Amino acid sequence: MSMASPDTDPLLPIIEVAEAVENERRRIARGLHDQVGPLLAEAQRAIADGDREVASRCIDEVLSATRSLTFDLGLPPIGDHGLGGLLETICLTTGAKHSIEVLYEEEGEFQKIDEGTTLVLSQIVRELLFNVVKHANASCSAVTLNYAPGEVTITVQDDGGGINVGSVNQAGFGLADARRRVDELGGQFEFGSKDGVGTRVVLQLPIPN
Repeated sequence: MSMASPDTDPLLPIIEVAEAVENERRRIARGLHDQVGPLLAEAQRAIADGDREVASRCIDEVLSATRSLTFDLGLPPIGDHGLGGLLETICLTTGAKHSIEVLYEEEGEFQKIDEGTTLVLSQIVRELLFNVVKHANASCSAVTLNYAPGEVTITVQDDGGGINVGSVNQAGFGLADARRRVDELGGQFEFGSKDGVGTRVVLQLPIPN
């Protein structure tokens, strides 16, 4: 029977899982507060004013937001294809749900990435695509996964109108949170955007041998 190192806290994995669950709960709660709540309030006002068109639009948006949050409660299984298979599934699902073309490309020789890192990177890419749908007014987005010796790079770009770089730290975009999570994994986060020429986000992460 293996024994834990004296310097290893046996409760650490439990604490990390609890923190991950709590962070996910807070993210879903923010989505309900920032998206569903205001839309329902607007729909209520519209009904009181007899404005059926606005009320109908709000209800449609509530249904869309609810579907997105429901999808956010769980990711597809990682499976044998690892990060690449998960990212491809997310691209296909996002494209079908939001009627936007989301291309996926994989380059380099497959490398095994631990499950925890795979889930974090998948969540980040999913949220970046949600930003494209919500803010970019794009017709097409592309996700590229590149394996290289000792590192993996993910690029997410779109052909939308671009986002002001100053918006990265604003609530609702999620880019600041994505950058923080990449930093915690020891990686690099690059963001570039110009009005009218789209947005490009690059995540680069070392992979232990």
